Amino acid sequence: MKRRLLTGLLLGGLLTLSAGAQTASWDGRYVHEAVLGRTAGGTAMVIEYEITLRSQAAQCQLTISGFQTDETLLCTAKAQGNSLALHFKSHEDGRLVNAHGVAVYTPGALLLTLERPATGPLITRWHALRGQDGRTPAPGPAFALATRPSR
Repeated sequence: MKRRLLTGLLLGGLLTLSAGAQTASWDGRYVHEAVLGRTAGGTAMVIEYEITLRSQAAQCQLTISGFQTDETLLCTAKAQGNSLALHFKSHEDGRLVNAHGVAVYTPGALLLTLERPATGPLITRWHALRGQDGRTPAPGPAFALATRPSR
């Protein structure tokens, strides 16, 4: 019985380390720039997305800024195989509603997933996180690794 318990604890610890190691391999800053065209006055409509991922507690931050947008979301990240899922935790101030008092996301909602194919760029699959027009963008290349954290 003691041997099974010890084996179970060791295996559980190894799985936890493995999950952390998978997330750690995603550490860094990822960026995406959505170009939405121009306003009637000719102003460029651009939205910049930035994901900062740290392995400690699998925390991440998603900053969205640009045309009529400025928000920071705190999220959790879960790596599985060659993909990484980002789940909504709260807004930057810890609240579950945005600056307008609207709850756009529920805690734990899947915002997006990043997938590393064998070759080529990262594939972004959009879920609860929508484009400026309220639509879900099609899966495809979007985010790219900008910088890795220094060790």
